[in-house]
Amino acid sequence: MLPGVNYATKLALPDNGGVEVAVSVPSGPVAPAHARWIINDYFNNDPERLTVWHGTPADLGVRPCNTPAGPCPGYLGGFQAFRNGVLYNVTIASDSSDTAWAVIRSIRIPADG
Repeated sequence: MLPGVNYATKLALPDNGGVEVAVSVPSGPVAPAHARWIINDYFNNDPERLTVWHGTPADLGVRPCNTPAGPCPGYLGGFQAFRNGVLYNVTIASDSSDTAWAVIRSIRIPADG
C-alpha cells in the first residue's frame, strides 16, 4: 500500500456474520520515535499488546466493542505497524472475536512497504 492511500471493505461471511476492514497509511513519513509513541497508545486503556509484526514494531489486539456512549455489539480490533518510515493502521469490526483475530493474522505488509 502506498502512503496516503486508504482502503476499506465489508464482507458478509457464510455464517451470516460480517467483518469490516479499514487500512490507512499517513501520506508523509513518520519519525521512528513518533511511531513508537503512536503504537504504544493504539489500544489506549487496554493492556498493551506490543509485539513485532513481520520484523517491525507493532501493537495489535481485539476487544469487545465499546464507545463513549457504552457497549456496542461485536468486536473491534486491528493493529498498527511501522515499517520503512511508514505507519500502517488497520482496524477491524467483526461479529466475532475469532473472525477479527483471523483477519489480523491473515494480513501481510510487503517487505518493501
